[in-house]
Amino acid sequence: MDKDSYKAEAKEKIDEIFETIERLEKKKDQAKEEFSRNYEEQLNRLKAKKAELEKRYEELENASKERWDHAKESFGKASKSFKQALNEFASAFK
Repeated sequence: MDKDSYKAEAKEKIDEIFETIERLEKKKDQAKEEFSRNYEEQLNRLKAKKAELEKRYEELENASKERWDHAKESFGKASKSFKQALNEFASAFK
């Protein structure tokens, strides 16, 4: 292979590598955006569960003797739901 042919082939290989790197950079940016959006959605879901848990705790704190069993059950359900959401969040973003 002569010098000019070799240089042309080398240039072609370099261009291919650069194009591949550019494609990977674009995918990285898209993945970052998708990850960030998903992270934010999951965090907002977790915050909503936290607010529900706080509400149920407040009800538990202020429950009369007649409402105690209901408040206790509601808090238990809210606590379980929060723990599940927290575990899902932690698993998704290890």
